[in-house]
Amino acid sequence: MTEPTQKPNILTRNPWIFVVLAFALLLTAWGSLISLAKAHRPEEINVQHTQPWAWTPH
Repeated sequence: MTEPTQKPNILTRNPWIFVVLAFALLLTAWGSLISLAKAHRPEEINVQHTQPWAWTPH
């Protein structure tokens, strides 16, 4: 008796699709994090210096 052969699906025929999907997921995660960071930016604080910093050799 011969066993029926299964037709390979698209993911087993093209394993590079996993790499493309992983890269797309990574780009989406980075884009989400950057947009969240821009939306919730911390308040800017101005610092007043009393005297300018200058390096003087001793």
